[in-house]
Amino acid sequence: MTEIKVLRERLDEAETAYHMLLTGTKEVAVNISEYGSVTYNQSSADKLEKYIYRLRAEVSRKTSGIKRKAIFIEF
Repeated sequence: MTEIKVLRERLDEAETAYHMLLTGTKEVAVNISEYGSVTYNQSSADKLEKYIYRLRAEVSRKTSGIKRKAIFIEF
């Protein structure tokens, strides 16, 4: 599979897990590539939300074609 396809699958899985947490499921497990899976519960939903934001940013970066780099300003 291509890298973008894998990222989108992880994003879908994470968003589904987040929805389950918000609708009452007590714990959900999310697969984190070759590292295995991470279990989130309702008290750690904010960590799952941060993971989702990182995945969205990475997918956006890979699909946009625009490569941003740091800007260094000297005076």
